[in-house]
Amino acid sequence: MVMGRITITNMGNEMFNDGLFYVEQAEKLENQESKFNHWRYCRAAIISFCAAAEAEIAKLIVGSLKKQSRLSPDDKRILKFLTDPNFKTKNIPTDLASISRKYNYLRKLNKLKWKSLDAKYDNLTKLRNKIIHYSFSAHDAVYSDNIFMASKDASVIVKNYIKELYTVANENPPQWVNSTASKTIV
Repeated sequence: MVMGRITITNMGNEMFNDGLFYVEQAEKLENQESKFNHWRYCRAAIISFCAAAEAEIAKLIVGSLKKQSRLSPDDKRILKFLTDPNFKTKNIPTDLASISRKYNYLRKLNKLKWKSLDAKYDNLTKLRNKIIHYSFSAHDAVYSDNIFMASKDASVIVKNYIKELYTVANENPPQWVNSTASKTIV
């Protein structure tokens, strides 16, 4: 008898849940004398929330591409880039090169006009980039007391952004995006 096990994963859900968890941990350490663990959880929350949005936009781009009756060579390359783990390329496709480009590529696939990225989400991704691509010029943003508020605000900012993505793709957003507390995922 062969027995198997299937694990169902959802990166957007998991990363959003991780973001909530890290904010909860940061809240516990908010008034501690040592700020380092507090900052750690704030940074991890921001990175996790942004990763959740990235996972969802990639999923929605793939879904939107698969709904198209005809794909251009560039569209086929993007679909392969996002779905084929063995796909080899030197460069990220131009339409996926930035958050704004991904957002507007999703809009284009769904017959919508170009639109600026939501300012709050754009600012959050800029803070995430300062964390990920740290240099001393980002010190004040990454090590200020404001990072805690940014990590707390991130859940609502990302929730709203993900809901907007699903609206663009003409789909219903997942229920987990309304979560306000982390939970054990089984």
